[in-house]
Amino acid sequence: MIFGAQAWLSRKRAERRPARLAAAAALLAWLAVALPARAAAAPPPPSLPGAAAGGLAFYILVLVAAVGGGLAAWSLVCLRRLRRGMAAGDRREGRQVQDVLAVLAQAPARYWRVDAQGGQAGSTDLGPWLGLGSAPARLEDLAPAFAPGGFQSLGQKAAALRHEGRAFDLDLDLTDGRVIAVAGRAVAPLSLVLWFTDVSQTRGEAADLLRSAAAAAAEARELRRILDTLPLPVWRRGADLALAWCNAAYAAMVESDRAGVAAQQIELVSGLDPAQARKLAARAREGADGVSET
Repeated sequence: MIFGAQAWLSRKRAERRPARLAAAAALLAWLAVALPARAAAAPPPPSLPGAAAGGLAFYILVLVAAVGGGLAAWSLVCLRRLRRGMAAGDRREGRQVQDVLAVLAQAPARYWRVDAQGGQAGSTDLGPWLGLGSAPARLEDLAPAFAPGGFQSLGQKAAALRHEGRAFDLDLDLTDGRVIAVAGRAVAPLSLVLWFTDVSQTRGEAADLLRSAAAAAAEARELRRILDTLPLPVWRRGADLALAWCNAAYAAMVESDRAGVAAQQIELVSGLDPAQARKLAARAREGADGVSET
């Protein structure tokens, strides 16, 4: 059951239908009965003679009876319209609930919801998706799916979310080796929803990228170590063509160290302006032939 929507809709319909119909029927019945009764009990005008007063009272009673009958007929019409309106409203709400159910059924994440009264519900396939043998009825029923300590962390975060409104994002390991991301959000006072997403593939890809980056960094360090042992000057310029690194031979030739070369932009050719050196480097980068900085 998604968000307990169907149960909530049925409960609301049952609560409001008798109240509306009873109120409308009571009002219309009172008008149809009270008006003729009051008119019949009213005394004739004192200024008229007895015969005239009796005739006037008769016509008044006929008029009031006609009005009462009209009110009764009108009350029946109103009750029928009220029933039709309520039925149409129920159908609209039913369609809206079904639309929500259809949208959530296509969501890429599974969910679990706890409402303010403690009622709980979730995606119909959450249990099988987590590797559980049966459909969970309570949040605690999800515990066997998590690696040791995982559900304890989730339970603490969910309790803080429900009572303090603190949203959270948590990555947890499952017993089957997968990694899931759990996003907890408050939807109303004392109500929360937990979204579960499988991030095993993206987590594996991220780990592969980190390993590749570490390997590249180690290779770069080894290459610099080799270049640093060369007796010939070697240097590297950055994207802006400023000196970024040099080997020990370069630093010795300009009588500085590697940090000083990069900080002061000390060119290998004495008297060469750094701007001119960058122009030469730009030509070399563009593939011009016969370019040399020495």
